[in-house]
Amino acid sequence: MSQSDSEDEHALIRRISAGDKTAFRQLYDAYEKRVFFFIKRRLDDPHESADVFHEVMMDVWRKADQFEGRSKVSTWILGIAHNKSIDLLRKRHRREWDELDEEAPDDAPTAVDLMAAAGDAAIVRRCVDGLKPAAREAVTLVFFEGLKYREIAETMACAEGTIKARVHRAVKDIETCVRRCGLAKSKETAE
Repeated sequence: MSQSDSEDEHALIRRISAGDKTAFRQLYDAYEKRVFFFIKRRLDDPHESADVFHEVMMDVWRKADQFEGRSKVSTWILGIAHNKSIDLLRKRHRREWDELDEEAPDDAPTAVDLMAAAGDAAIVRRCVDGLKPAAREAVTLVFFEGLKYREIAETMACAEGTIKARVHRAVKDIETCVRRCGLAKSKETAE
């Protein structure tokens, strides 16, 4: 996103905070698919995802005046979506979320590297889907949403080092899974 796109979105938020329904519709249309799929990837339920998406957008409408402009609009909206998804998952599963606070190197391969190594995007997707929810979300935000570790830390409300550690471990888990699936696939084709 260019600097001017970011400024345009900040202007939309200011207009929304003043009650401009046309500005809200523009922002809604711009983020509808991206935020819905962001939520759906976490909840794995299209109906709950639609409900949460609408809650997110209602928060954007009601809280636009609270947007301070220190981050990108996308980071702010995805942060709201993340928090609402986590709340629903906690209610649904009563899971405890482990927050690792250790530093990890910032040398993870790109999504393209992983797919090229796997030779099959379906294998990578299956391996990513098999990660723990917090790790899957961090990997998705880094590789598929293109966010920086700092932005992901803001979105997920945790330390940047935690995100780096999650991504680092997740990449290792994905590599192991890809190798295992790749070996199983080669055995199937050999038979």
